Amino acid sequence: HYYDYFPYGTVYIALLPGIFLNAIYGADYNSIHRFEFSIVLAGGVIALSAVFVFALARLQFLNQWKSMTLALYAGLGTGFLTTGSRALWQQTGALLVTMVTLWSLEKWRARRSKGWLVFLGFLLGFAFMVRPTMLSLGFVIFLYLVCAEKELRATLTYFAPPGLAVLTLFSAQSMYLFGTWLPPYYLATLPESSEPLSGIMAMLFSPARGFFFWHPLFLFSGVY
Repeated sequence: HYYDYFPYGTVYIALLPGIFLNAIYGADYNSIHRFEFSIVLAGGVIALSAVFVFALARLQFLNQWKSMTLALYAGLGTGFLTTGSRALWQQTGALLVTMVTLWSLEKWRARRSKGWLVFLGFLLGFAFMVRPTMLSLGFVIFLYLVCAEKELRATLTYFAPPGLAVLTLFSAQSMYLFGTWLPPYYLATLPESSEPLSGIMAMLFSPARGFFFWHPLFLFSGVY
């Protein structure tokens, strides 16, 4: 068997729509037109991401007009629509997971429900499956919990196990497919001619693949 080199998280996001399309058109037809369908699914993922931007703004007590303006900015002023909707990139899935995670964090802050903590932990574990640099998102949210939570141990009791369970399944899948605890993409090293600092800056700020270029709301949330 041959397996894709890139992370599989976005594939899982598109799995249910893919099954639905298979039921309508058949697997053979979908296979022939897989690139066209991937564009349709990518557009749906991006549209859903924009919906969560709107919902996140509403949780911050912005009115509908300001929330809509923020969602439009996310769609038209970043790589949401120009690049994210062109195919099921790992960045496309990472956008959706990031916005759902930030929205869930705000829901937990408002309601202090243990269920939202469990969901947050699951999302952050899954985020690493979508894209390795999403580890940055998990680190910052963990740092926030450490600094803001008085009952940290009780919080982590509900927050950590779901994420660790997802990562355990992810490692088991990798061991089954590749014979290593992480897929080859996660273990790739920079070429000898590359400067480590340049590589790090590219991963964070590159217009094509940079984490903060694709997640400007996450960058600005640090200011908040």
